Amino acid sequence: MRSADGKEPIDRPRCAEGLAPRRQAKRQCIGVEAGSLSEDHIARLGLDYRAFTDLDQVLAALTAQEIDAVVDDAAPLEYVDQQYSTLPIQVVGKVFQARKYAFALPLNSPLTHDVTVALLSLEEDQTTGKLRTHYFGADK
Repeated sequence: MRSADGKEPIDRPRCAEGLAPRRQAKRQCIGVEAGSLSEDHIARLGLDYRAFTDLDQVLAALTAQEIDAVVDDAAPLEYVDQQYSTLPIQVVGKVFQARKYAFALPLNSPLTHDVTVALLSLEEDQTTGKLRTHYFGADK
């Protein structure tokens, strides 16, 4: 259960037995962010998991060997892998479900034209590709 300050992980009973360090664990346990699509996906598959309030807590549990793997959106995991290379983690596997991200503005916003032109310009001069590589690493 979550503590009053909301910082404690939310243990799932099926996973609680496997929370010892990996070398002692009988089960493998996956860490996810509580309420995320990743949690829904792992639960539908019937896998043992432990839900945390945020990605920082999930990654801390992984590096402390309290869990065996993390399932989350590819973008934040690739960012962490690229920017914090000293962490003993590696993004592996394929994307379960590709999702597109977008910018949203209020209907009839005076910024719509300028934002659209700026985004197209960044794509045309390959700035978005350079930013993607800088923050998320080269395409795998």
